Amino acid sequence: MKQIFFMLALAGTFVGISACSNNDRRVNAEEAHAVYATTRLIPDAPTGVKNYLGPNMNTMGDQNTYQMYSLESSTKQPGVTSYQLVVLLTYFTKWRYYDSATLENVPATTFKVISREAGVCDDRGCLFKELMAIELTPEFMTQNSKKGFQIQIKAKTGDTNVLYVPGPYIQGFMAAVTGKKI
Repeated sequence: MKQIFFMLALAGTFVGISACSNNDRRVNAEEAHAVYATTRLIPDAPTGVKNYLGPNMNTMGDQNTYQMYSLESSTKQPGVTSYQLVVLLTYFTKWRYYDSATLENVPATTFKVISREAGVCDDRGCLFKELMAIELTPEFMTQNSKKGFQIQIKAKTGDTNVLYVPGPYIQGFMAAVTGKKI
């Protein structure tokens, strides 16, 4: 009996690892419902602002860069919602200093570095984390809600990371923000 549980746990581990190994553009329709159900509302009672946090997407980029990213939004008053893509890139070796992004082949004008952090060092080098945000307009979100969008994050060192946000993720997130059923 223990062997069966061990084999099931091991199979689940391999499935989880392979799901995070690349930026897969094939997404099934149930993903919109999953994103809708897992988007979190964090209200700010004194100001009346509603902040929404979408679930994290995790992928591996070039040069063993761990990519974790998600959509966030803030609704200050009915009908006024702002969106942003928050990206955390984690890697070894030396600082890359990410400083710009290209959104669907157009330079993003609202790229902002939130933090940079150096972590544990070992014989391979040190662990570095860079957290950044790119603002997205409501129009851009609506236009790309079916097909998704691609963003390329660029560093001063010449390194780049390409991220893909699928359409069903955007649809589920926007439905949660607007309160519409999907």
